Amino acid sequence: MIKAGILSGNSVARAFPKPPAKTQAMIADAVGETPEIAIEALKKILEERDRKRSVQRRLERNSGTLVPSEREYTEAMRQVRFTPAQVTMLRALSIAGKEGLTIGQLSQAAGYNSRETSIKVFKKAGLLIAEYLELDLPETGSEQNDGAAQIVAFSHIESDGEPATWIMHQELRGAVRSVL
Repeated sequence: MIKAGILSGNSVARAFPKPPAKTQAMIADAVGETPEIAIEALKKILEERDRKRSVQRRLERNSGTLVPSEREYTEAMRQVRFTPAQVTMLRALSIAGKEGLTIGQLSQAAGYNSRETSIKVFKKAGLLIAEYLELDLPETGSEQNDGAAQIVAFSHIESDGEPATWIMHQELRGAVRSVL
């Protein structure tokens, strides 16, 4: 969200997180001869910020997802309003580390009896992060392994007949451990 106006005689434009962010802390600002010029300058600053972030993202070879940096995830963790169940799932996955958790284990951690419900809650957490960071969602796979879920973790199947294990991206693990 961009706001512009005259502040102490200067034309200023400021960018803030879009609602429903937890806080309205300023993301960036710019000045110009007029509020319109300040807005254009701010848009350039934000475009450059987005470009730098895109270049820094890691390609997750297991899923083909461009993974945000720990700094980006940390920013999202501080701003996004997660439900208690989503926080529990994110914490559980971060604690599981490289071993990951199955959907059944995630369901149990969050207190859900229904795997379908826990999948929806899990995917919604990924969608909230993606929306805040303005990420393009990866191509969808199965219903469980859709683009929103891949923002949080990648699924790994050890062998046929075994349930998929979700392994949280290391960058998100660091952010969850430092923020939640």
